[in-house]
Amino acid sequence: MIEKKQCVVSLLLSLKKIVLMNETMRNEYLDHEDDKDMDVLDEEGENSLKPDKIAIDNGTIYPTKVIFSREMFSVYELKRRCEDRKSLILDPDYQRDDVWNNKRKSELIESILMGMPLPMFYFFADENGEWQVIDGRQRLTTLFDYINGEFKLINQLNILHAIRQKYFKDLKPIEQGIIEDYSLQINIIKPPTPDRVKFDIFDRVNRGGIRLNNQEMRNAIYQGQATELLNKLSKNPDFLSNIDNIESAPLSKRMKDKYIILRFLGFYLLKSCKYDGILLDKNSGKIDYLSDIDDFLGKIMYFLNHSTGAFIKEMKQIFSQAMANAKTIFGDGCFRLSKYSSKPRKLPVNMALFESLSYLCADNAVLINIEKTKRLVDELFTAGEFINTISTNSIDSSANVNGRFKIMRETLEKLHQ
Repeated sequence: MIEKKQCVVSLLLSLKKIVLMNETMRNEYLDHEDDKDMDVLDEEGENSLKPDKIAIDNGTIYPTKVIFSREMFSVYELKRRCEDRKSLILDPDYQRDDVWNNKRKSELIESILMGMPLPMFYFFADENGEWQVIDGRQRLTTLFDYINGEFKLINQLNILHAIRQKYFKDLKPIEQGIIEDYSLQINIIKPPTPDRVKFDIFDRVNRGGIRLNNQEMRNAIYQGQATELLNKLSKNPDFLSNIDNIESAPLSKRMKDKYIILRFLGFYLLKSCKYDGILLDKNSGKIDYLSDIDDFLGKIMYFLNHSTGAFIKEMKQIFSQAMANAKTIFGDGCFRLSKYSSKPRKLPVNMALFESLSYLCADNAVLINIEKTKRLVDELFTAGEFINTISTNSIDSSANVNGRFKIMRETLEKLHQ
């Protein structure tokens, strides 16, 4: 009798554990993850990385109607769309190191075979009909991998003992069918949806779990040439040397490296005379900067995704040139304000300094007379005007952006004299 009661208690506890499994899946990364490496990037202007700091116009986050479509698809249908038609993007790049272990994977498979419902999935649909997974990537990856024979179930499953240590091919045909035919509820957010709304949706569906910052969200939304370019540039050896990357707290941890690189590319294209008028949005309208960094950077990523291969190659060369010149002239850690002051404390990388000094160093005129270049830059740090544009709480305002790049253009003119 006692043994029977213990079995019942064990079964109830196991059921409760599986019911709560999806909630537990979300709670592995808490909000304090966002703060672990705050000291590697200057907090000035960093609010644009945080989903809870999205600018609100006219008192509302939703300036337009958001179109949702609720659909039902089988696991097999979504697997075919992902692997064969390539129109479902699981997007491994934008998530951090949150790979599930075999225990969690096995419990998901067990839950499906028990007929338990899964939480809603969320996808973004773009203008080309592609779907991007914004909530549910790990569940889909687990299902697809299991069907493909990538792992077997663990030996510690508490309820369905008969499926322990079995690959998909080892299951009974009826069990295979249950998994492949299992219906998933999908909320699809249809275009057009402004980036700020997408960011808010990202934050809401991930709240309580992995809170993505705005660059991680952009990386998910604008997959393509832009994300590939940022990945490559973030590994540039001179770039890593110039930011004096700290192995224990690298900028790459939350895509902050890609964020400052994207800012540089965007402002360089906007402010360089060579590329005057080249920046056009999806409606062929001129891209300008109006104090909305997220709107601007989203348009830059769209522009890069639709640029030619030759243009992308040119961007790589410009970035490499800027990083190499900065290292030659200023040395390691040249994007930290402490490099130009007598303060002993090592200050974080300053975003505004990175994009403006990189803009200067992208011109080989800085190499004509290195001592003159050093002297002119040192003078910028003794004058209040430049300091004010890179070290205030409003570095992303149009006035400060225009101000610091105007100063850098004037510095370039002096170098060309």
